[in-house]
Formats: sequence, structure tokens, C-alpha cells
Amino acid sequence: GSFFFTILNQVVIGVQQRHLKMHVVAIAEVVGRTVLLAGVLIATVYGWGLVPVVLIVSLGGIANFLVNFLIARRYADFSWNVDVAFWKHAIKRSWPIGVSILFSLIYFKADTLVLSFIRPQTEVGVYGAAYRVLEILVTLPFMYAGVLLPVIAKAWANGERARFIHLIQRSFDAFALLVFPLVIGTQLIATKAMTLVAGPDFAQSGDVLRILILATCIIFIATIFSHAIVALDKQRAMLPVYVVTSIVALAGYVFFIPIYGMWAAAWLTVGSELAVMLGNIVIAVRTLKMRVDWTVPGKALFASVIMYFAALPLANRSLSLTILVAVMIYLVIAFATKALTRGMIEELLISRRGVSGGEG
Repeated sequence: GSFFFTILNQVVIGVQQRHLKMHVVAIAEVVGRTVLLAGVLIATVYGWGLVPVVLIVSLGGIANFLVNFLIARRYADFSWNVDVAFWKHAIKRSWPIGVSILFSLIYFKADTLVLSFIRPQTEVGVYGAAYRVLEILVTLPFMYAGVLLPVIAKAWANGERARFIHLIQRSFDAFALLVFPLVIGTQLIATKAMTLVAGPDFAQSGDVLRILILATCIIFIATIFSHAIVALDKQRAMLPVYVVTSIVALAGYVFFIPIYGMWAAAWLTVGSELAVMLGNIVIAVRTLKMRVDWTVPGKALFASVIMYFAALPLANRSLSLTILVAVMIYLVIAFATKALTRGMIEELLISRRGVSGGEG
């Protein structure tokens, strides 16, 4: 039930994206997770065991789907119909994405799988705790890109190349402003953060997180350009990149993890994500004939480095104090260098009306 309704939910989410109603998706997700949390707590109190908990997981997925579906019915028709011509068109457009996802799963998940076969379970746990942070963080760019995709697809379909490039550049700027301080700041607080989240037994996960946070940054940037690839209908051009990356990464996992363990897994994850990001950027830039402006990302990197050295004396003190001071220093420098401006914030936080009709 959980998998079935998750698949159905993806169809409805596509409708929400089309109508720029991603806030509904967020609400539905919260409702589903609330049902799941409440159910698990009740099952724990009454000692129901594993099978009822699995059923509760399915109920959470059903709740998520129903909220999305019932609201989407206001502006979309979900009646049964047969349209063979559309099915053929959809399969023709989507099969490269499906194949890409298949191969991306190989390099994204094979590290943990190979690690679990070869290395002690304690090492798998230490690596898995840090990897879980990556998995949680990378949901953010996909949520944003889900809103961006229909907008840039419409711009490309209407021949608005300048608007398309503007949206991609602004999105790149926004993610750079977010992930550069995240990557550099994590070098300061990784061990304390993992100890707080997972307990003192997982202190070593902090060192793994310092590596995996680089992959997180790469995934953020890659997400913008990978969705641009979809809008440009250049998915087939990316297939060789995914295939080669998956094969090389899998071979690397099999060869190096027995020797270097979780450190090999972490660095190979960074390398594979970097290869995919570069492939997406190269194809998107060549197709659009655009020049990526590094002004804002460069200023964001500068502000992040200053933030690091300014907050370094606090690294051995309170975690919350270190984060607070680091964020304040970063924001001050970002505004002072005009890497971040009021106009940019207003543009990134545009309303649905602005997205539909304006340059945002």
C-alpha cells in the first residue's frame, strides 16, 4: 500500500507542479507524516509489533495521497480514459528519465550496500548516520526544482530563451548562497551535530559528514541543471553520463571499500555526484549557449570562508552559539558584498501570480 499510493501520489504531484500548487504537496506531506507518527506512537504504547507498524506506514502514504488528490480535483480531471497516442508520447519523453534514475540509484545506493557486505556493521552504522543527513538535505532542491520545472518548460516552449537563462542563473545563485556556507560551516560543527542527533557512539559520523556534505552541495547545484535538461528535452544526451558514472562508481565501491571502508564510499559518492553535475552543466550550457555568471557564488564562497574563520574560536563551545554567530556573520558579509540583496530575496520568494506572469 505504501509503495502503490506513493506512485499514485507522483501523478497528482505533477498536477500540483503544473498549477504551481506545491504548498499543497507540502501540506499533504505533513498530514501523511503526522498520521505515521501518531500511529507509530500508539503502536509503541500498546506493543502492537512490527506488522501493524508496517500497516501504519501504508496509512500514512494513503493520507498523503488523499489530501493531494482531493485538492487537485478542484482544477484537474482524474476520470478514466484511454489515450494511446498520449501514452506513446509520454513513454517516448520519459523513458530516458527512467533509465537515468535506474543508473543514478546504482551509484547513489551501492556504496551502502557494498559496505554492508564487506565491512563491520558498526562501520555501516557510522556511515549510514552521516548519509542519512545527506538524504534529508537533498530533498530541499528537488522540492524547489519541482516548482521551477513547469515555469522554465513553459519559457522554453514559448521561445523565451532569455527568461529561461535568467531563471536558471538566479536559481544557481540562490543555491550557492545556501550550500556554500552549509558546506564550510559543517566542517566546524559536524562532530557535535552528529553527536547531538545520533548520540556519542556516532561521533565519528561527523568526519564522514564533512566529506558527504560536499556531495550534498554538488547535488543541490546539479538539481537545477538536471531539471533544465528535462525542460530542454535533452534527457537522452545525459544517458551516457549516468551509465558511465554508475559503472565506474560501482567498480570503485567493489575495489576500494574492502581496503579503505567508509572513507572510500564517501569520496566515491562525491566523485560520482560531481561527474553527473558536470555532465548536466555542460549539456545545459551548450544547448542554451549561456555563460554561467559566478559573481554571486564567488561572493557567497568568500562570505563563507570569512564566516568559518570568525566562528572557529567558538567551535569547541556551544553548538547553538557557534551556529548563531556563524549565520549572523555570513548574512552581514553577504549583504555587505551584495551577494544577497533585498531585490534578490523578493525575486526568489515570488508569489504564484508573479511566477505566472512576471519575470521572476
